Amino acid sequence: MHGPPDDAPALDEEQLAAAQAAACGAIASGQPDQLRLQLELGVDARGLVDPYGVPGLVVACCMGQPECATLLLERMADPNGAVGSRSS
Repeated sequence: MHGPPDDAPALDEEQLAAAQAAACGAIASGQPDQLRLQLELGVDARGLVDPYGVPGLVVACCMGQPECATLLLERMADPNGAVGSRSS
């Protein structure tokens, strides 16, 4: 198991927001390869939430996306993450 890659490029705030949005879209639409790309770019599975504050792992499970859920768990997404825990 691992978090974001150590060699992930440093994203500025705008790029990170775009990558997080793309990751959430990939989860909702069942595109694990796109999710993997966003995680490799530096999106942190541990803090990934959708615009409503729902953790990415919860979205993957509720949307029936087991491959996306597995990717998030492999990158240390919190299986006990609370809905509405968005920090920003």
